Amino acid sequence: MENKQKAVAYLRAATGTKISDSESVAMQKRHIFKAAERQSIEIVRWFEVLGQEPQETLNEIIAYCKADPEIKYLIVAYPDRLARSARTYLYWRVAFEELGVDVRSADNLSATAANSPMNNFMELLMMAAQEFDHEQRSKAIRDGLQRKKSLEQPMEK
Repeated sequence: MENKQKAVAYLRAATGTKISDSESVAMQKRHIFKAAERQSIEIVRWFEVLGQEPQETLNEIIAYCKADPEIKYLIVAYPDRLARSARTYLYWRVAFEELGVDVRSADNLSATAANSPMNNFMELLMMAAQEFDHEQRSKAIRDGLQRKKSLEQPMEK
């Protein structure tokens, strides 16, 4: 009988807006499940955050991992599903590492990818790029809303 390592999975998606397929909870779940299956890792619990702030759920995951020291991984589909900023991502990654839980994205789940200098570099580079992309999209939306608002203002005579 195969002795699988235990993991928890974390899914996060926006609600009320059009989200891409890669951000949907169903797609994240499939991506994580397939990666865990390839590495013989058992997902013992799934946590989801839909549209709200993730801090409460992440604290719940920390409490769950403290209660079960056999949990070795927190798996997310992609690094930006854990946090939108590199700083916040690192905060949570360190918090989990202090419990002996390794935060991994589904694409970097193999044992050879764990905590290698190249993997850490690429993970942080991806987080920085995703943070930049998120900020650019947010700015474009704010600018578009501001333009729309100015067009709706009645013109003075």
